[in-house]
Amino acid sequence: MNHKIKKLLYFDSVFSGARMLTGSTAILYLMSRGLSIADIAFLKLLQHLVILLMDIPSSYIADRYSKRFIIFVSVLCGSIWMVFTAYSPSIWWLFVAEMFNGFSLALYSGSFESLAINTAISEGLKDPFIIINWVTKYSFFFMALAAFFGGLFVKTQSSVFWWIGGILLFTLAVLAFYILPGDILQCTHNENYKKSTGLSIKKDFHYITSLFNNINLMLIIAIGIVVSLSYQVLIQYWQVLTYIPLEKNLVGKQGFVYSIIFVIILLVQHFAGKISYEYHIKHLILALLLVSILLLIGNIWNTPLIIVIPIVAFFFFYRLSMVYLSKQTHREIDNKLRATVISISNTALRILLVVFFLLIGVAIHYIGLNVVPIFILLFLLLCFLLSVGISSKIKLLQNRNK
Repeated sequence: MNHKIKKLLYFDSVFSGARMLTGSTAILYLMSRGLSIADIAFLKLLQHLVILLMDIPSSYIADRYSKRFIIFVSVLCGSIWMVFTAYSPSIWWLFVAEMFNGFSLALYSGSFESLAINTAISEGLKDPFIIINWVTKYSFFFMALAAFFGGLFVKTQSSVFWWIGGILLFTLAVLAFYILPGDILQCTHNENYKKSTGLSIKKDFHYITSLFNNINLMLIIAIGIVVSLSYQVLIQYWQVLTYIPLEKNLVGKQGFVYSIIFVIILLVQHFAGKISYEYHIKHLILALLLVSILLLIGNIWNTPLIIVIPIVAFFFFYRLSMVYLSKQTHREIDNKLRATVISISNTALRILLVVFFLLIGVAIHYIGLNVVPIFILLFLLLCFLLSVGISSKIKLLQNRNK
């Protein structure tokens, strides 16, 4: 691993870690500043809308002009979010802060991933897509450390780590142009892009629409979206699913236990990033299905270990699946429009999340929490069918090539 790639990985790790300093206690801190549960729901809705509006345009600007500049703006917005949240003399400051958080998240995700892969290609790595494993491994390790210190050593109503995170991100933004590699536009490798003619925007649009004819890519993206739906459902409800059994067995220690579980969840995703062997996606989805069945059983029986162990295992296999799917996606798309294509996929996921969270909320109201693992199982069954489709397509291509 050369010096340029190391600096890139450490930059992302500090960015992720600084944001995660408040990850374990963020909701409790916001409530201590006067927000109700309903206010927090509106706050997250505002963040969601900002990301939806900004994700694709910012990623296209990053692809066309400068990924490094967009990442700099993202980190600066993250700093403003944490400082405003720490200061927040009134509730409205928290809403303004959350807008900057939305800007930060929208600007960063596709731009950094695209810059990392293009840098790996330009540096001549034998397998440039291995950098996705490295990003996962480093970022989740630093997030686990940050969540551990942030959750266990500071009171939930304290703004100390919000200030520290804001200062760290501001320092990172100042150093961004020194740490991050320049934007090197690689020669396009995609035939559809080469054959496209006309103005650059028209040419880019023609290339993006041509991707819908790539059945393999569409299946990979579809699996990524659906498995991410199951992940988003669990990330929202895992604390609720474990609350009743933990309340019965660990009276007065729930906060400590939740912090430990959260750190473990981050650490298992770090270990998933260390596995470079690419398991077939069908096998990974099968593992997720088995884990989800155990989760459903544990939820019905209200047994702590039968709930917590499957939850931790789910995050491990999910991250392993997403590393694989991310690498396969990037192998299929053009260097010049990486961030844009990824942001389109992320936008589709966010739109579906709005629809399904409404459905799940209504279902929980009328049926109960047992519907959460049932929804996860249904999503994963669909993923498994899509993964079978990929296997069939690969076999068909192999038979044609014989």
